Formats: sequence, structure tokens, C-alpha cells
Amino acid sequence: MSTKFHLGPILALTNATPEKWSISILVVVDETLQPTCSWELDGGVATPIAGRSDFGLSGKKIVYFAFEVSLADSPKKVSYRVEGLDFVFQIPGAGKPPRMAFCSCNGFSDPKLMKDVDDNLERWKALRGTHERTPFNLLLMGGDQVYADSIWEKVDALTKYLERSYARQKSVKWTDSLARQVERFYWNLYLEQWSKAETRAMLAVIPTVMMWDDHDIFDGWGSYPGEMLATPVCRGIFAQARKFFSRFQIQAEPGEFVGESSHFSRVYQLGTIRLLAIDMRSQRTLNHVMSKPIWDDFIEKLEQTPTDTEHLLLMSGIPVVYPDFRMLDGALGLIPGRQELEDDLHDHWRSGRHCKERLRLIHRLLDFSPARKCRVTILSGDVHVAALGVIQSVRKPDVAENANVINQLISSGIVHPPPPAFVAWALRQMSAGMKE
Repeated sequence: MSTKFHLGPILALTNATPEKWSISILVVVDETLQPTCSWELDGGVATPIAGRSDFGLSGKKIVYFAFEVSLADSPKKVSYRVEGLDFVFQIPGAGKPPRMAFCSCNGFSDPKLMKDVDDNLERWKALRGTHERTPFNLLLMGGDQVYADSIWEKVDALTKYLERSYARQKSVKWTDSLARQVERFYWNLYLEQWSKAETRAMLAVIPTVMMWDDHDIFDGWGSYPGEMLATPVCRGIFAQARKFFSRFQIQAEPGEFVGESSHFSRVYQLGTIRLLAIDMRSQRTLNHVMSKPIWDDFIEKLEQTPTDTEHLLLMSGIPVVYPDFRMLDGALGLIPGRQELEDDLHDHWRSGRHCKERLRLIHRLLDFSPARKCRVTILSGDVHVAALGVIQSVRKPDVAENANVINQLISSGIVHPPPPAFVAWALRQMSAGMKE
């Protein structure tokens, strides 16, 4: 990769309709460089693209190039050139479903886990090998694209903040100095975790759709007591993480997501497939996963599904089908003090606090499927082990058999190692024959 780029190029699918795909390209370059970019379809005439830049740090800046590709009857190759370097990606034919890969967990929740992995890019290399044999059109990334948990150790002011009692933490102000330190942390985090050779190679040739989860902010965000997350320091950290998610992961236009109350849920029509990437992290609390505005937006996107849609894909960072930990959750609640696993248990859809909301989600999808004659599949990550889950309903025995079934696919960690073998075994035992 050229030393002209500190990061990138990174492709993002910013919008998709039956007629066209909207593509954005991100590069991080020296702030003095004005990079050039052009694109062409299947060897046609090259079209130059004007770049835009609205943010930079440490003598570097982000530059975006955006363009639209009209879909043809058959798949096509799109070539683009950035500052003299050539790249190619593939788009599907109009009305045809794209060939997709799904991944999550691009990092380590604990640096100690790195010692257990011989090659932490092995899954990226496997993805690259598959892509080179049969190209993917789209890479779905379902959460934890970066791991920001080290923010509490790498930002000195936050290390000292954690040493304070909880009562004193609430009085700590969010200062300009602290904001700059946290901003620099996230900037360096993205450049470091996305600059690995295999990762960069794939992000440059497969358009991405990314939705964040807790580690993109810090571990357990949204699953701690509300008064803790409402402190000036936690709100300030969230605002910075939100800014960097918007800039790096979805490459949003300036002002597209204004105000902390907005969210990042998006919808893509991919031929006969409808993809709903629902933001289940921005407004999460101990008592709900999706706030009312996010629920309203989700229902609206379901209702607007075109009649020729054959398959709905729902990205949910936390698995909907997973063992029930309510007894363990309750037991931890009886033990004085905050337990290490408590935020992880509160994070899950199967937490006692979220079970009713989970059933509401499942019922919505089970009502949608027969009404629209449309398959439903949930895509999830978070737990670092690949798995298949099935929801089979007996509520409406008179509908088509497939309409009573929702499949869930959980990806293994693209970098994060799986849990120990005995944990995986225990999860299998807990999942066997699970009924509600």
C-alpha cells in the first residue's frame, strides 16, 4: 500500500436502490495532499470525482470521494483510481441479490487474548482467498469494528477518573482538554486497527455496510446504570465515539446525523433482498435495547418493504437466539458490588430486562413474514463463535411453514478468538431444545 495513504481506501455502500448503488471512498492522507480520484464501469470512460474533507488530526486528514453506479442487467466491474493506485470491485446485476459476506468483532476485548492466537489475521486472509476465487459484492460488518476498551488505560485523565468514587465521578467536568485527548484516542484507534494489510486489502475492494456495537464506544455501553452513562465524562466519550463511527464506518455527509438524539439505522434494497441495519446501541439503556424513535423507524422500514422483496436481512449486533441467562443475571444481582460479567449479561436480548422487548421484535418479524411472503434472517455477532439459531413459531399453524421460521446466523470473530472449548460446549448444552 502506498505511503501516501495513512489509511484506506475504504469502500462504503451509502445507499442502495433497485436502480443504483451509492459508493463512498475514504482515504486518510497528509493534510497538504489533495488526492485525485476517478472511476469507470467495465473499462468505460474514466469519470473524475471531486474529494471533500471535513476533519483531520495530527497533520493528517480524511478525504471522501462519492459517486453513483447505475446497475445493469448483468454484473459489472467498477474500477477506481486514487492518487495513481488502481482498485476494482464488483456490483451485481439489477434486481439480483448481491454476493455477501458477514463478519464482526475485529479486535481483542483483552490484550491477553492475543497470546492465544497464532495469526490474528487468519480470518481476513480466508476472506481474501474466497473473494479472489469468487468476488463478493458486499461486506456486512455487524459490530465491534474497533475495540475502544483501552480508552481507560491510554487516556491518562480517564485512568484517574476511574480511581475516583462514583459520587465524585458525577462531578467531573468534560473539558476541552479531555475532549482533545479522547478525540486523539479514537483517531489513532481507527488508523491502527484498520491499517493491517489483509484488512486494508479487503476494505479497498468490497463495499461495506457497518453497524456499531458496544466496543466501538467502550465495552458494555448502554448496559450500565443510567446515572453512570449520564455523567458529563461518559456523554463526552460517547459523542466522540459517535463522531468517529459516523466518519469512518458509514462515511456520512456532514450534518446527516445531527444531534445526539438521532440514530444510525439504515435500509438498503439489494435486488430482492432488503437489508435493515438497525442501530441497537445509540439509545440503549438497562431497560430497552431500542428506544421508541428507533422502534418507530424500524416498523416504518418494515412497512415500506417493496412487494417483490423475497428475503429480509436484519442486522442485530447481539444475538436474538441465544441461551437464557436470567437465573445467572438474577444471582449476580444479589451479590453486593458490580460483577465483572454483569454488563455482559444485561447486554443480551435474553436478559430479564429485555425479554419482553425481544418477544415484541420476534412477533413483529413473524407477523411480517407471512403477510409479505418474505423470508427473514437475523445476522448477529458479539459472541465470537459461529452458530445457527432457528425460531419456529406455532402461533399461526395455518400459514406457510417457512413463514413460521426465522433463521439466525452468528458470525465467528473476524479477529477475536472463540471462547474456550468448555464454554462453547456449555452453550450448546444450554441451547439444545430451548423452548419459550
